[in-house]
Amino acid sequence: MNLDLRTMMVMLAVLTFLFSILLGLASMHARDIRGLRQWALASLLISIGFGMPYTQAAPPGNGWVIIGGASLVIAGASLQLLGIQAFKEEALQWRILLLAVVVATAQSFWFVKIHPDVNLRALINSLVLGAINFACAKALLIPMRPPERTAHWLTGSSFALLTLVYAARVISILLNPDAIHGLYAQMPINPVMFFTGGITHLFITFGFILM
Repeated sequence: MNLDLRTMMVMLAVLTFLFSILLGLASMHARDIRGLRQWALASLLISIGFGMPYTQAAPPGNGWVIIGGASLVIAGASLQLLGIQAFKEEALQWRILLLAVVVATAQSFWFVKIHPDVNLRALINSLVLGAINFACAKALLIPMRPPERTAHWLTGSSFALLTLVYAARVISILLNPDAIHGLYAQMPINPVMFFTGGITHLFITFGFILM
């Protein structure tokens, strides 16, 4: 895809910010439905997380911005899973959120500040995000009767697609270890990741509202 990565990144940040407002308004009008607040905060964190690296015009950029952006995106993805658990009235596994954020922050700090390695940082972040999205998909793609099934399966399928995108990024990194896999690198997987991310977050938000 011959698309500008910086433009796609800022558009993804703007879209997720608007989704956070939509979900926040929904939570105000549906106070008895659990999970909406977590989903609204999740979209806000993802928006800020993707928006922060946009400020880095050229590598290596500000390392703390890179660390903070990755941590916020993973925290947002974890909150989406917690929101699903809250919506299904299950016990909230806050340890998942804490562990994911700690792993993301620690490994990003190590591979940015201590032992710079773009590929390993991208690999671990992709694995963590892929695992979280897989857990979200697994929680929603369950046998149900219509009409609830449509909303659950739409949202779950969107998370499954994101899981495949992050898996493809992991494979791309492993198959091309000599290439640099930063966010702005001209690798085929990057525009696919941002384009698919924007579309799937749209479907995820609509899926949450339908649910």
